[in-house]
Amino acid sequence: MAERQQRWLSQPRKKEQFITAKRKQWRDNCLGSVKKRRALEKAYSRQLVVGRRAVEIGTIAQHLRCLKCDLPIFLENIEKETRIGLASEFHVRCKNCNNIVQVPTSKTTTKSTKNYPVYDVNLKTALG
Repeated sequence: MAERQQRWLSQPRKKEQFITAKRKQWRDNCLGSVKKRRALEKAYSRQLVVGRRAVEIGTIAQHLRCLKCDLPIFLENIEKETRIGLASEFHVRCKNCNNIVQVPTSKTTTKSTKNYPVYDVNLKTALG
């Protein structure tokens, strides 16, 4: 009698209703795959740069080198983006030394009195 009661208590249940072991295994597999899919979606949604940018290829090419180890860095390692009008400044992590390099998308002309750069693309757009 005790063995029968023990078996009854150990049976898989869902909302206090008995389910078969096969059904429970299927449910667990579904939950596992949903968790994996959500983790992948979260990783892909972490993309920081979405949309279009007005860029100067020469300026970006100049700054795509690590300042510490002098190896090339890649835009796929963008940690953060700072948008200043039409210009952007990407903060890109070097895979070799983990240094963060600031990569502007436009040339800067002068420093303003507030100590931040004035980008050519913003200046040319404002002046016409």
